[in-house]
Amino acid sequence: MHASLFVAALVAAAGPAAAWPGMTPGAAGAAAHGSHHARFHNTDMYKEIVRAAAVAEAQEKKLLARGQSHGQVAVPPGNPCKMPPSQPTTTSTQKITTSTSTSSISSSSISTSSTSTSSVSTSSTSTSFISTMSTSTSSTSTTSATPSPASCSVWAQVGKAVQPSFRDGNGCSALARGAIRLGFHDAGAWNTSVAWGGADGSILLNASELARSENAGLGDIATQTIAWYNQWKGQGVGMADLIQFSAIVATVTCPLGPRVQFYAGRADDARAAVDGLLPSAFDTAPNLIALFQAKTFSAADLVALVGAHSTSQQFFTDPAEAGDAQDSTPGVWDTKFYAETAQRTAPAGVYRFPSDVALAGDSQTSGTWRAMNNQRRWDTAYADAYFRMSLLGVDNVDSLVDCTASIP
Repeated sequence: MHASLFVAALVAAAGPAAAWPGMTPGAAGAAAHGSHHARFHNTDMYKEIVRAAAVAEAQEKKLLARGQSHGQVAVPPGNPCKMPPSQPTTTSTQKITTSTSTSSISSSSISTSSTSTSSVSTSSTSTSFISTMSTSTSSTSTTSATPSPASCSVWAQVGKAVQPSFRDGNGCSALARGAIRLGFHDAGAWNTSVAWGGADGSILLNASELARSENAGLGDIATQTIAWYNQWKGQGVGMADLIQFSAIVATVTCPLGPRVQFYAGRADDARAAVDGLLPSAFDTAPNLIALFQAKTFSAADLVALVGAHSTSQQFFTDPAEAGDAQDSTPGVWDTKFYAETAQRTAPAGVYRFPSDVALAGDSQTSGTWRAMNNQRRWDTAYADAYFRMSLLGVDNVDSLVDCTASIP
């Protein structure tokens, strides 16, 4: 397909006033391009661009049949971010196709389907085009090769094995809370300006990252997850996948918890994530909004995500109140967190993070905060936002496999 026609496809998909979130104009935008691949491929815009590109390609074929081609350089099929290499290489016949998935990963959507098939599929006889891309600026990368992931049947076995650890007599267990937090802390250490990090397993593959102060209290779930990893890695289970799968299984195991989509096949990376990318319990609302916007999330997404504090307990933010929960029902994934955080005073035994109180009262987020008092609305918004969280920094999204049905 002609480059000019592909550009037309981009314009048709994005609309005259649209821009890729996180991209910057001029040289800065060009320099940051590699780090935006995961963002680009994790949005509905990608699906729309693929569709528009297919239309443009069909039009081009008609022109070629009529002998009217203008001779521009063609864009390789399957990846609109990749131009042809300057030197001849062996080419693949892979084509990326979109499915009729009902799942949306747009930041403006709050709908998700647990039965969705992968929105991007690859030919079984070709190598994923995305794996040929060099998206890291580091010459000493320790990123592993894209793995041959465990089959969905293996993930179903893992789910059955880990789920009992996430229950206790009150609903969510301490390990469930830890697994949810671990998933956030691995994936959330990323933004559009860094070349690595995100959902790559580094929080357990690099001891220096786990030892950071913001990861205090994760020792028990870290030990348990490493034990599960050692048990299942021989069957293709990777650390990055296992951390996200455990967080998702823990969430749905909590009473009233939503089912979040799970895709398998992330590449593990032992490089410690860039420091300073996780939120503080003492942050202001504007700071938190800016921090999450840099991760491609809206203020509404942020409000939905912090609802995970419904099942949390704090031990280090205020040691004088160690063990206090963030709402009066920490064993249940319910909306009491939103109501009780917004109250003038906290219920007895509840410790409210100053950052949560700030979001509840800020003009940019207070309306969404009140709306999250609806259980179904919150579950849906959370499932959509966390699915995207679980893919932050993942460069091989096109080759992941939808194993959502493996969740117990």
